[in-house]
Amino acid sequence: MRINFQPQNITFQRIKMVDNKGVKIANDFEFRADDKKYTRYGAVFSSYEKHNYNNYKINIENDDIGMAADQEIALYPDLNYMFIDSMNSTQESKGLGTCMHLLNIIEMFENQINNIDLLSASSAIPFHTRLGFYPCDKWENGLSENMERIVKNNIKGLETYTKSADRLLKSKLSNEEKTVFGNKLLFDYTKAAINKLSKSELEYLFLNETHMRLGKEYILNNKNFYNDLFGKYYIDYEI
Repeated sequence: MRINFQPQNITFQRIKMVDNKGVKIANDFEFRADDKKYTRYGAVFSSYEKHNYNNYKINIENDDIGMAADQEIALYPDLNYMFIDSMNSTQESKGLGTCMHLLNIIEMFENQINNIDLLSASSAIPFHTRLGFYPCDKWENGLSENMERIVKNNIKGLETYTKSADRLLKSKLSNEEKTVFGNKLLFDYTKAAINKLSKSELEYLFLNETHMRLGKEYILNNKNFYNDLFGKYYIDYEI
């Protein structure tokens, strides 16, 4: 597979699904560049744990730079479980991360799984939030520190969230209640920050990694958004 990174974005032209020992996985898919130059290239999956067909890796490569992006996934349809172990890219603003998440959504639907889970690096929380991932940390496992970060940031125009985070930190609610309110506040705050801050500023919005989840119900309730993304990247799939 070969990728031409001259255009600003890359798009998928065609998706091929394979049955990997009962797990449906996108494989050997092709890309089309925004500049309308039809250079054929793509990416493939490979097993990264011997004899374990539920754990696999998507590789995207380029003639000049070698590996451009990859992600490792654990997918167990019989357990209704899908977890993105890692997602890496050496190319910024090329659409690779978004396209890999769109493929994850296809695999989630095709394998009838209800959620996609991941542990997001602090700098990637805004990126995953854009795609609909919702924070699901526990108060005592890092969520409270992210509330402290919101208070410390005290970003102009986002004072409402700053005050809410401060009240939550000082409240006498149980940790379970703080978890519910804190995750919603983190999600709403991040969405608001995305519309206000630059990309470089967003990378330092938080200091703690966060467990995040994208649910099938959320996707169905916002299917126009996702179908528009499929269309934008020329992915022949519709929810």
